[in-house]
Amino acid sequence: MRITWRTAVAFTMGIGLAVGIIGQPTGPCSLLSPAPAMGADDPTPGRISTSGTATIRVKPDNARVFFKVTKSEKTVAGARAASAKATSEVMGALEALGIEDMFTKTSTVEFQILRTSHTSLDDQIKGYRMSTVFTVRVVNDDVEALAKSAGRIVDVALQAGANEI
Repeated sequence: MRITWRTAVAFTMGIGLAVGIIGQPTGPCSLLSPAPAMGADDPTPGRISTSGTATIRVKPDNARVFFKVTKSEKTVAGARAASAKATSEVMGALEALGIEDMFTKTSTVEFQILRTSHTSLDDQIKGYRMSTVFTVRVVNDDVEALAKSAGRIVDVALQAGANEI
């Protein structure tokens, strides 16, 4: 049976609720006895209070790494071309690893105008910055092989030109 976070939360809530119901004393405030009539002498409304903890240990079966490739140039076309080239080199290097069940996806493409000053009235454009953020996901049921693949992915992406991880 595969345990998900939803299963863990439902299990914890169920145990907590069961403990809250069973562990209550009998009497006017008990969950197992009828609620006091409206206008009774007790001004505190009935309430349920529960708490619980759980620890679920699961074996990891996938790893995700987020990379960013950023290039700055004097022109828009230059920034776009440099970013496209660098991103292509990183993606090519990752594909050359030949890791089965590795998936890449572009998450975000960012574009910024670089200025000489952000406070001066005479600030001028000094260049442009283009960034591509992408995700690499690798799947493997063998934890050792998964860790090794993730390490290789990080090493190769950074060597090929990824600026941030």
